[in-house]
Amino acid sequence: MCHEHIPPAPFTKKVHLRFHDYPSLLEEIRKRPQMYLGGDELNLESLGTHLDGFKMAEWFHELPETQHMGGFDWESYEAWVKSTYNPERLSLNSMPLAVHISNSKTAAFDLWFSWYDEYSESNGKM
Repeated sequence: MCHEHIPPAPFTKKVHLRFHDYPSLLEEIRKRPQMYLGGDELNLESLGTHLDGFKMAEWFHELPETQHMGGFDWESYEAWVKSTYNPERLSLNSMPLAVHISNSKTAAFDLWFSWYDEYSESNGKM
């Protein structure tokens, strides 16, 4: 019996995301963190890795900026966290800073989301 080799379909750069912006993704993660991040405990580092995966996929698939997931100004948020919660001017962005301040990956998860909420509310994003 001869099995004909069927080549895989050509790769296309069409990406279908369930979430079209970071705020909707973050809200879903907040509701069901273990579903998206795994593990037995909340872990802010897992959230960071998950979000980095979206950025890596955009880069890997060479998506133009217009097709990147948006809806949240990460650069502005990081600057706000730095000016509001990093008086020592440690060389940390918001996620490692939350871990440093709370001294717990689990508590850091809640702390980071409280900063996200505060920033979003003050910038009319929610």
